[in-house]
Amino acid sequence: MSPTLSSSDPDDAKTILIDYSHGQDSSVYGRVYFDPLLFSNLTALGYEVVIAYGGINSSILEDVDGFLLCSIRGLMDEILPNEIAAIVDWFNQGNRFIWVAYDSDYPSPGGPFINGNSTLVLEALGSHVYGEHTHVWDDEMNCGSNYRPIATVTSDNPFFADIVRDVDSVLMHGATCLYGSNSDDPDSTTNPVRLHNTTIGNVTPLLYYSPTAYIHDSDDLLPIAHSNYENGSLVACTIELNAGLNRSSVIVVSGSAPYGSYCPMSAYYYISDNQTYALDGDQFILQTIEFGMNYSPPVQIAIPIILGGIGVGIIFAVIIIYDWKRRPQ
Repeated sequence: MSPTLSSSDPDDAKTILIDYSHGQDSSVYGRVYFDPLLFSNLTALGYEVVIAYGGINSSILEDVDGFLLCSIRGLMDEILPNEIAAIVDWFNQGNRFIWVAYDSDYPSPGGPFINGNSTLVLEALGSHVYGEHTHVWDDEMNCGSNYRPIATVTSDNPFFADIVRDVDSVLMHGATCLYGSNSDDPDSTTNPVRLHNTTIGNVTPLLYYSPTAYIHDSDDLLPIAHSNYENGSLVACTIELNAGLNRSSVIVVSGSAPYGSYCPMSAYYYISDNQTYALDGDQFILQTIEFGMNYSPPVQIAIPIILGGIGVGIIFAVIIIYDWKRRPQ
């Protein structure tokens, strides 16, 4: 479908950095048909889109408000420590938006997706969500094959209604599912939990696979919080608010890539065996980015209250104020 766009104020233009320097898929299908459309739609929304081809550093992150990091291939340390440090420094400046994507553990012709790269970045950011090193299949809700599952269930939290509006089907081509780290000091192995039945503060699943989806592991490394062949409310994409040192940034994690893969989440159609499947991935991605880039964290204001009577004193009441467009329901 064609996404509904509304241009931002040019005076408030923000910049989105999109990484192509860590082995993102260069296949014709995604790069020709869907990635350019995503970038042009972001430009139509008023964002400046910058592409990184030579790695990530503090210079390229300067003046950047949002960052998409997807489908990292290669060795475990392909994303270098100095790159991660630059991302963390940038993120902790506050009011930042980052989307980190995973892929399945299925062997790819272009080389394996090493999900540990995405995990290294998310651990450094203090994320409470990580991707399982596994593969999700769906024998019923798919685009022609079970390894092309469609996420069909969206969050029913009215606070995120702008993200999931008109979204019913998002292709997760060769994807994994997500799990949570339910800890005050999170990392990928601390108190791992299933996100469909465990609430973690500031974390909300946005997309779920259909009830007929299940885990079909492709190698000897099993999932951390789930079991092989488990089905049910497997989580495909989450959002974490109030992240970072000053609790003002946003992290989105997905089990498939919004760009830079053979067929990214941004696909608005898929053709298989002469059948065309209509999808809402472009709508979902643009609305998620719009929300994350414009999210206003709650503001705490201390107001003095004078108490009369015996022993006059002053106490402070803390009032939390939300942006009216972004207040929780």
